[in-house]
Amino acid sequence: MKTLKQASVRILIVATLFTSTAALSEEAKPKSEVVQPKTEVVVATKPVTDVLMQELRQQLSLNIKHQVNTALSHSVELIKDSLR
Repeated sequence: MKTLKQASVRILIVATLFTSTAALSEEAKPKSEVVQPKTEVVVATKPVTDVLMQELRQQLSLNIKHQVNTALSHSVELIKDSLR
């Protein structure tokens, strides 16, 4: 009786594995629908003016100077602490 029960449980497990695999393969099939591409819309952009470019360069330059000064002052503090 025990071997019959174990055999039926094994058959049930194997059958479940096969059916779940079959179900997953059915879901994985690609759809046959064809997606139509959307039409592209061309948007006119304003050219970047010289004034804006000059302002951006100035901001970038100031930002770089600030970062260098901060890094140097931090390095100086580390050197001072190591010399004490």
